[in-house]
Amino acid sequence: VFQLLMVKLAEMVLGPFRESFALVLSITLLGIAVGAMLVRVFRFGFAAVVLLAMFGLFLLMVGMEPVGYLYASLYDSAAETYATAVLLKWLCLTLLMGVPAIAFGATVPALLREDGANVSRDSGQLLFVASMANVAGFLVMVFLLHRYLDYGVQLLVINALATLSIVAYRDQKVRQLVAAGLLFLVAGIAYQQSWDEDLLYISYTNFRSVKNLENARLRYSFPEKFKGYQDVFSINWIYGKPYFFINGYTSIPLSNPSEKVVGALSSIYAAKADRALVLGLGSGATASVVGQLFRQTDVVEINPVVRENLFRMKRWNFDIESNPKVNIVVDDAIHYTKATEKKYDLILNTVTTPLYFSSAKLYTRDFFQVVKRRMQPDGIYVTWMDSRVGDKGVDIILNTIADSFRYCALLYVKSAYFLLICSDQPLAARQADLLDSNQFLHRAFIEDYGILTQWLKYQLLHTQVLDLVADSSQPLNEADYPALEFEMASLRGRGIPEFQSRLYEAMSLEEIRRAVGKVPAEFPADLVRHAKMALKNSTITRTWEERARRNSTDYERLDLRAREYYYRQLSMATGSAVAYHKFGYQLMREKKYHQALEVFRQVLELDAKHNNTYFNMAACHEYLNDLEQALRYYNKEAEIDPDDTDIPYRLGRVYVKMKRYRLAVEHLQEAIKVMGSDAGYQVYNWLGLAYKGLGQQSEAETAFAEAHARRDKKKQ
Repeated sequence: VFQLLMVKLAEMVLGPFRESFALVLSITLLGIAVGAMLVRVFRFGFAAVVLLAMFGLFLLMVGMEPVGYLYASLYDSAAETYATAVLLKWLCLTLLMGVPAIAFGATVPALLREDGANVSRDSGQLLFVASMANVAGFLVMVFLLHRYLDYGVQLLVINALATLSIVAYRDQKVRQLVAAGLLFLVAGIAYQQSWDEDLLYISYTNFRSVKNLENARLRYSFPEKFKGYQDVFSINWIYGKPYFFINGYTSIPLSNPSEKVVGALSSIYAAKADRALVLGLGSGATASVVGQLFRQTDVVEINPVVRENLFRMKRWNFDIESNPKVNIVVDDAIHYTKATEKKYDLILNTVTTPLYFSSAKLYTRDFFQVVKRRMQPDGIYVTWMDSRVGDKGVDIILNTIADSFRYCALLYVKSAYFLLICSDQPLAARQADLLDSNQFLHRAFIEDYGILTQWLKYQLLHTQVLDLVADSSQPLNEADYPALEFEMASLRGRGIPEFQSRLYEAMSLEEIRRAVGKVPAEFPADLVRHAKMALKNSTITRTWEERARRNSTDYERLDLRAREYYYRQLSMATGSAVAYHKFGYQLMREKKYHQALEVFRQVLELDAKHNNTYFNMAACHEYLNDLEQALRYYNKEAEIDPDDTDIPYRLGRVYVKMKRYRLAVEHLQEAIKVMGSDAGYQVYNWLGLAYKGLGQQSEAETAFAEAHARRDKKKQ
């Protein structure tokens, strides 16, 4: 039970990696060796080593948080090399579990050194008992302790079992029983005073600096945790956003559109929408989109606790459990694909990054060969890759794919999060209209995320990414030689700059145009606009925009039409003028006042009393020096929103420009009255100009002095 608990604690703090398991195992085995040596040298008895183990468990209880902070404070320095990073992890784990590992490791040798022991007979009996106890401990941990108890409580259970072992020991003494009782009591107090269960749920990545650790503890809000036989799942709320947490790893927000976009992209690049297989259920967001589009979808999830708690995430996965076209299977992805006889048009791998050992097997040549047997002749296999694989890792993945598939296209989901679509047939958006014809998804994407489904196909970056391999001599990733795992384990920094540089150089608008099928005249501007919405000002966005401008003589006009189309579609979908008004405001900020005025007029057609529309129209007329119209629209805004404290200031400013100084003074004084201490230096500056225009020099100087004082205060 102690060993299994330490594996889970290591996963939660250090990450769910093979090395975390290996480090715990190494300390356990070392503990057995050191424990046996100490018994031989110091002749410890059984009760003594059990009491030592209980003391070690107490140290673990009170030391979990300090050691976590120690690890965080030293991580940056240690991470400069792989060896020092592993050494730091090993030392921190040793601080936590070293004493109980040695003490528990000494129990069998301590029993064997007792007087009258028959070593050949008793050692066999003890090894048999210890082996059966390991089996029993595993079953108790899996079916009872891990499933129903917090990790701190599990430590108390181990303490209680140790206390019971002293009670059952035939040669115990009263003082040993008292000592065991006191140690158990102290452990209980330590649990109440020092143990912080939530510390284990903030994601292992936040243990890499003290600042991240402290910020995470402030930001995270923890609901109830949900445990399975060996896994733990929770929905962590960070600044009001829900995050999917599994075994020490916090994934992207459940409200983020990325997972749904993955399901949509995979579907439109499939040749047919008959049968799909999704490997990895997770939150259900990706599979839910595929399930809406395909006639039949099988979803395989290895983790029973995720399946059991899927209903808790139905608001983020279109209530996938209620979709009759979706069949959810609890199984291992590799076992399922080997065992089933079904053929699929789409097989989509959505399990976590190969950085985690449970997922890395799905990136091997062995698995790709199994997948091919489950694909229709024109079927596609979709997997994903991010910047954490490193440049050599990219070549390993692509070389392995090239050994199994003839074609591989690359699409972006985020700036450094890509989809790989593999097939033996040339790849194109063969079902580009699939999403548009599904009114439920079409509305959900635009209403919930502001995404136009007809533009999703433009996330294609390259139709044959296998041509971008830098080093074809990199080994294939195979089950019996996991080259990708070895490479990723040795990486100290994240990023794939060399691959991205080759990709940016190879990106071609004409290639995308051919692959996505029929496109409107605004195609390059639509593509750039969609990239800006998805990636903001990323290198991918800038690269596309530079090429679109270079290849289009009237790009500004196309961009204006693309933006207008986007915001009009958004307003129509939401039944609100808000989005279209936002477009007009953007144009106004770009000093395209005439175009902005036209948009604002259309906003008023949608909503005659839309707040701030008349205000912004007035501002456009003011900037165009059409002052009479500016006055008209500022006054109209005052009718709609009489509490707008900015209107008196704007009216006063316009009256100054019109040299109607007396009215200007009246409105600017009103502005100062309604704004109070929030009145900025601009208000007083315009008031000074109004007084100056009236020839009231003293009042003007006072207003200008106040304006300068407020400007200086703002700078400070």
